[in-house]
Amino acid sequence: MDPNVVARNIPADVPRTIKPCPVVVDRSASNSSSNGSDNSLASLPAARTNPTVLPDSFLESMTPLILFRHPALMIPSFYRAAQKGKLEISIFDEDWPVNASLRWLRLVYDWYASHATASVIVIDSDDLINSPGFTSRLCARLGIDERKLQTSWEPATKAYRADKGPMFSSFHSTLWDSTGIIRSTRRDCDIDISVEREKLRDEFGAEVGKSMARYIDLAMEDYVYLRERRFH
Repeated sequence: MDPNVVARNIPADVPRTIKPCPVVVDRSASNSSSNGSDNSLASLPAARTNPTVLPDSFLESMTPLILFRHPALMIPSFYRAAQKGKLEISIFDEDWPVNASLRWLRLVYDWYASHATASVIVIDSDDLINSPGFTSRLCARLGIDERKLQTSWEPATKAYRADKGPMFSSFHSTLWDSTGIIRSTRRDCDIDISVEREKLRDEFGAEVGKSMARYIDLAMEDYVYLRERRFH
């Protein structure tokens, strides 16, 4: 995401350092000289109207899938994994609001919906995991052979896990331990935010739990926005 877009759309409670936006140069064949040598370093930055740092032409070259999750599950899950993985992160630092927000997904959706020729597909992770027939409908929409989907696998071996760092391991441990899709016993529509607030306080303490609950409340508007536009 463009740091300037982040600063304008995802406010922080503490002063934020706005980093320079990376300049992406189009290295496609059209930017090569007639003798075949690459002169992309001398070319102009690629045209960009979207909220990311990537060129419009790149985003328009694909079928975009925007996957989102209920904030009451997404935000504590990220914080929990980051803490376990020894990632230096605080719920009170300048970057936390980005990690706890769905606004950047909404901005990308809005850009695709109003500018791009590609048809954007919004996916609620709850539907993807728990809705019967969802993957069949999604495969049909994308033109993918459903018979090639993998729904079961072997757990990751000790040898595979051995050279992975604590952060990577923390964010992938559930997948590594699994043997197939883990269905939820509760649909997201049944989540009671007031109950979740109590759980956050019990798990993370009063101060962090209160702040995390606030970010969940802030993210709910974008969650509802994306959910209303999700693929069924």
